[in-house]
Amino acid sequence: MSSCVRRVLNVSLGLLITYLSIPVVLNLLSSRQVMNTSFNSLRIVNTYGAFGRTHNSKSREKGTSSLDPNDPTAVWEEFEFKCKPGDLRRRPCLISPYHYRLDWLMWFAAFQTYEQNEWIIHLAGKLLAQEEETLSLLATNPFAGRDPPRRW
Repeated sequence: MSSCVRRVLNVSLGLLITYLSIPVVLNLLSSRQVMNTSFNSLRIVNTYGAFGRTHNSKSREKGTSSLDPNDPTAVWEEFEFKCKPGDLRRRPCLISPYHYRLDWLMWFAAFQTYEQNEWIIHLAGKLLAQEEETLSLLATNPFAGRDPPRRW
């Protein structure tokens, strides 16, 4: 196949995908987002909307050195994960098609209780103990070089 024919084919396919993507992009920008839907009979472009709006983004993994975690003056510091959404000023992590397993598990554990994810209790214990192997799974440790957190 000549390079001219290949180029025309590539541009045509790109234009087709762009055209088929219009309803998908409009859906993703909509406040009434439809999830897991195909918008055309070719099923080339569709939405995988599992992450459209998942859970309260205000809940984060934090620790405190305060003796009383209920004290309004207690300072809670956030443990940052390598690729889990967190600090809005941080550039997104691009690791496709793979995921950091802990980040992935933490994301979905937010949909359930700790009783359904007993491993979280063990993770919290290891973070409280400042276990190096566990801390290596995180992007940052706000307690590095200081006393470990008392609560998580």
